[in-house]
Amino acid sequence: MPNEMVEYLDNEGINLFSIIDLAGLTADLKAKLAAGCPQLDSYSQLLLFGHGGTRFWQRLSELEIESSNPVDERSVHVIAAWLGKFAKGSDHKILYPGISTVPLQDLGRLSGWHHDSPLGLGIHPTYGLWFAYRGVVLLDTAFSPTIALTDPSPCRSCEASPCITACPTEALSHDRFDVNKCVAYRLEDESNCASKCIARLACPLDEHRYTEQQMTYHYSHSLATIKRFRRSKSAAP
Repeated sequence: MPNEMVEYLDNEGINLFSIIDLAGLTADLKAKLAAGCPQLDSYSQLLLFGHGGTRFWQRLSELEIESSNPVDERSVHVIAAWLGKFAKGSDHKILYPGISTVPLQDLGRLSGWHHDSPLGLGIHPTYGLWFAYRGVVLLDTAFSPTIALTDPSPCRSCEASPCITACPTEALSHDRFDVNKCVAYRLEDESNCASKCIARLACPLDEHRYTEQQMTYHYSHSLATIKRFRRSKSAAP
């Protein structure tokens, strides 16, 4: 993979990038992708874009984008510009961000970005809990596939498990994440997890931790989504 392809994204804070041949996917993963894109067989490859740490947010803050969803808007802009530069003329479809359901964690596992953690979030070998998926694109290209990361999960060497003991609702364990407990506590008036996650902050792999502003943005948006879902559910006949 040419260095300039990666450097272009890196300069915009998209420092995680994976090229995957669709032919090598399992039938189950293909079926999940086809649910969001019935024309899946028209494409040969999938590109997975993500970021770890704070650089993407710093770049976003510098641009001062006026939008209700600047993160997705900027992600699509960067990805579209990258496609125009390095995959010009290729047929493509942006699955994420979008309205389709995309198996992001499955694709993250395939790329070696995602290991399961007690928080229900993926944990990256380098960036820990501080990474996110920013785009999924289908193309009819023939790029050389990237080699998946093989580093083990950071959780395997974490004996103390401070994330589990830090959670104020005891929603975490090594076996499962109780999302109902988590959501109920976040909705409380005096919740300490409205604009952050105490358990996530307790993770010792914190070199690339998001800034407070970045955390507040993401957790405020997720809380607003939870509240809208609860209102729509209670209003349903």
